[in-house]
Amino acid sequence: MKFFNLISIFVLSILQACGSAKTNNSQLKEGWNAYNDPLLLSGHFDRNFSTLPLTGELPTVPWTDSYWPNYLGGVAQRWRNPPEPADQFGYKSPTKHQLSRMTLAQRSELSPAEKFDALMGRYDYPSVARERARVSPDNATWEGMCHGWAAASLNFKEPRPTALTNADGINIPFGSSDIKAMLSYYQGDISYTPSRMLGTRCDIDLVRYPNAAKDHPECKGINAGAFHVALTNLVGKEHVGVIADVSHGNEIWNQPIYAYSSKITQKQEPTEGAAADATSELVVHTDLSYTLEVDPNWNTLNGTEDWAGVTVAYDYRVELNAAGDVVGGSWINPNIPDFFWLQGSPRFEGYYGAIKAVYERSLVGRELPDPSLPL
Repeated sequence: MKFFNLISIFVLSILQACGSAKTNNSQLKEGWNAYNDPLLLSGHFDRNFSTLPLTGELPTVPWTDSYWPNYLGGVAQRWRNPPEPADQFGYKSPTKHQLSRMTLAQRSELSPAEKFDALMGRYDYPSVARERARVSPDNATWEGMCHGWAAASLNFKEPRPTALTNADGINIPFGSSDIKAMLSYYQGDISYTPSRMLGTRCDIDLVRYPNAAKDHPECKGINAGAFHVALTNLVGKEHVGVIADVSHGNEIWNQPIYAYSSKITQKQEPTEGAAADATSELVVHTDLSYTLEVDPNWNTLNGTEDWAGVTVAYDYRVELNAAGDVVGGSWINPNIPDFFWLQGSPRFEGYYGAIKAVYERSLVGRELPDPSLPL
């Protein structure tokens, strides 16, 4: 996968994983450095604290879905009637003749990758082969396509179940999660969409080595002042979703942020380690809301009890200069995010460009009922 700038290449190298959020006892006390300047995400951010909104929310909540774990085969996972994990890598996809004789319910049990290849009339199933070359049953259970899911959930409306007929007249049913899987796959592993990043990745297990952040600047997490500037500008002012790695340490847990609420709890003089031009500090409490992953589902989940999200509390200091501009910050509690990042909508092209047609079909017309359920 290629990107058009150096930052995007770096982002790719750090985002391709998912995992359970963990915390440690390290703290960040510094003005932001070159990797933590919020202008990395936008050259037009307002940095004056008094004009930054204390609350913000996106007009549409990001959809929830699987992170398509590697050890289960990625998007080649047969999730509707799953075999044993190791067998996800050994099943045989149907021939054209076999597929034509299957019922709609039986076709619905194929993996997202199989369904897309079948739609394309590729009964050699190149997407299945590509996924099996990318992932392994030996991969850690937290590794997956959460970087693709997080970005796609912000860039696309939630797709509805639908069916399309291929050139051989075979009707291919797609559940909501089948389409989400292919959008996530294209966004995270196929497209050339540039990315922007604020902060750095930590490759050290801070649960086992909680003091490592003192000697490794890349493990100090995103600067708290930069966190506040980016969050309030993007979600609060521009109503643009941003993705956070909320797991502080070597595991990556990419989550799409959709809302926040902040309040000032204290005003004080700059503490030790504050930015050189800081003349005052504000202690801020922020409740951050983001979408979580769930198991795949045939139906849409937004607006139902099966949609999943969480609100996490962060406490930090924001350092201000004499003009009231944010110039740095430090974390108070140990639960801190590692980095923020953004990635726009991809341009669909090539073999996988047909994902766009599947997605657009899902937004119009009648929603396809689950073929495995009785009418």
